[in-house]
Amino acid sequence: MRLRLSSLAVVYFDTVRVSGSIRQAARHLNVASSAVNRQILNLEADIGMKLFDRLPGGLRLTPAGEVLARHVTGAMRDARETVAELAALEGGQSGEIGLAAIETANVRIIPEAMAAMATRFPSVRVRVRTVGSHAVPPMVASGEADLGLSFWAPENAALTRLALHRSAVGAVLREDHPLAAEDGPLRFEALLGSPLILGTPDVSINTHLSTFLARHRERLHVIAEVGSYELMRALVRRTGAVGFQARLGLSARGDGLVHRAILGEAETGELSSALALYRRPDGFVSGALAAFIELLRMALADDGVRPPP
Repeated sequence: MRLRLSSLAVVYFDTVRVSGSIRQAARHLNVASSAVNRQILNLEADIGMKLFDRLPGGLRLTPAGEVLARHVTGAMRDARETVAELAALEGGQSGEIGLAAIETANVRIIPEAMAAMATRFPSVRVRVRTVGSHAVPPMVASGEADLGLSFWAPENAALTRLALHRSAVGAVLREDHPLAAEDGPLRFEALLGSPLILGTPDVSINTHLSTFLARHRERLHVIAEVGSYELMRALVRRTGAVGFQARLGLSARGDGLVHRAILGEAETGELSSALALYRRPDGFVSGALAAFIELLRMALADDGVRPPP
């Protein structure tokens, strides 16, 4: 099979793959949905195979689409790195940096780093994709993202860890909750009299609470399971129930919520999670990327705890 793929078709295919729908891809590309659909249909006709299954919930890659996606991802990664290297030779700093990150980092860490980056490198575009913690490492390893920011997984030869920050895992309480007025960490058992908001199975906070949840399964009063920390916090404010997350995902006091760390099994220390920044060891590091890494490191080093205003 001899196949020549146009750069436009590759960009449209990759955007649809990432977006999961023709409409979302068209919005991102700022073109009509019909134009995106036509490119995908033409690409499928040229290849002679379907690239996407059209499902009620969106588009899903077929086996042929998976093969093409692997090659397209690598080609686009190489193109980005080539542009960055050429810009470095010219003494300029432009191009794009891709960051795959968990939702928790959107509250403070990423905005702080991106604001500083926009001032220092106004010609560099930072593209952030918010995904689940388990989805971040493969995106970095494949080159789909230059950097990853997620709760650290076991050692992976395809990744190089650049920074690590530990943050207390605890209960998120509305300010009028009886336990919100006390200081210091608390035992999980103290929360059993309150309605609880848990994460869905794909949310990483469940890993830290699994022992407690299993032990007290019959005593739990769970009113919701959600896959978004933002939704969890909104429900805590609305209902007065108790949610759970790492402290670094909360803004400073003044938003009506209080975070109290939970004691671990031996009650000798707090439960904690480790948020890590990492990249591929063989990826090109431009001056702009190196600067962004340092800005993220600085934001991670600051635990975000501020005194009440």
